[in-house]
Amino acid sequence: MDLKDIITDETNIKSKEIRFLKPPGYPYIVFNDEQHCYGSDNKKALIIKHTVSLELYTKTINQDESSDKVENLILNILGTDYRRRRDWIDSEEHYLTVYDFEFSDKKRR
Repeated sequence: MDLKDIITDETNIKSKEIRFLKPPGYPYIVFNDEQHCYGSDNKKALIIKHTVSLELYTKTINQDESSDKVENLILNILGTDYRRRRDWIDSEEHYLTVYDFEFSDKKRR
């Protein structure tokens, strides 16, 4: 599962893992996907537990319905709950909304 592709396809918001070298226009997403991988007894399936921190950068709250799109992605596409916090970054004059969530994925070997 390529989380970057899922985020971009489902939200239509530019996204990148870890950082952008040069941030694009608002809104955009930066995320970190920590993975814990473990296998089954038959060694044919791999379970991946994702612990994700997704940062949404916007000029206004819910710019272009971006928060709604991210929340729909987490709740309906990935099927999990989330924790959300929002801050105003005065030096950059934008909002930062952080979503923390976990989900599992199965990969056949």
